[in-house]
Amino acid sequence: KAKEIEACQQYLIDEIKSVQPKIIIAMGDKAINWFLAVKVGRKTIKVKTSLVHGRPHVLAADHPYAPGVTLVPWYHPAAGFRSPRVLKEITVDARDFYTRLEQGTGICYGREANHFFCQGRR
Repeated sequence: KAKEIEACQQYLIDEIKSVQPKIIIAMGDKAINWFLAVKVGRKTIKVKTSLVHGRPHVLAADHPYAPGVTLVPWYHPAAGFRSPRVLKEITVDARDFYTRLEQGTGICYGREANHFFCQGRR
């Protein structure tokens, strides 16, 4: 997988620069950590999807791939086939996200309603 990521990441970086999205939904550990993992010396600190799924993250202005973009991590859809619990969480995250977009109330919902990014956006 690391070889695949390395082979394709420049294409993705170019695509993000070209499209300039306001929101990116990252599906699965590999995609989420491509945006959120932090290097400390030689060590890479990764995040767990179970801890961040459905929660919006505004990427820093100096982020190397998508500065200032709101990243919404989700479980990879295939994870729902392996776990009924994960399928339920995927369904809830997707429903809440699209409901908020349709209502024009932003992407702050559920557990993140009190997150600093969401204040004044409800």
